[in-house]
Amino acid sequence: LLAAAPLGTAWAQEPVPDPQGPAPQGAVADALEPLVDPQGAVADPPGAIADPPPGVTLTVPVTRLRNVGQGQLLALLLRRHDDRMDFEPAHALARAVVPVDAERLEFTFAGVPDGEFAVMVVHDVDSDGLLRTGWLGIPREDLAASRGAKGGPLGGPKWEDAAFVVAGDALRLEPLTMGWMAPN
Repeated sequence: LLAAAPLGTAWAQEPVPDPQGPAPQGAVADALEPLVDPQGAVADPPGAIADPPPGVTLTVPVTRLRNVGQGQLLALLLRRHDDRMDFEPAHALARAVVPVDAERLEFTFAGVPDGEFAVMVVHDVDSDGLLRTGWLGIPREDLAASRGAKGGPLGGPKWEDAAFVVAGDALRLEPLTMGWMAPN
């Protein structure tokens, strides 16, 4: 539903490259490197600048997690790159990795610039950093997208179904409810 083929690269903790070129040192891209804590506190990445850059704090609650105590939640803060979303770190402005230790989690992206974004999360039960899919490309791990957007037979959720606007103030999304994609 979300990807035509398995995600081919392992999940890494390096900053996500910006398709419009590298960001200046100390810019928003540095602040958006995995800055998460399951309790919602923002953590400083290695080498973080003393004062975070201007931008919005985006809080993302996630519900209906199962297999508590197994794996990690992988989250991408995406900018539009196509009419449909996919779980591809190369398309992300920021990403987060959160241990799954409760049925409900919350994490934060700090320094998010104004603009249109979407969030996609995957419960990576085996902690391999990949979205596992079956031979038809149908996800085998639980997932969710912002605004409750769902994928279909032609791919991931439509951008317009998942997109939200960030404009100036702190933003808390409606909870993302995990869709159970495979037997427990």
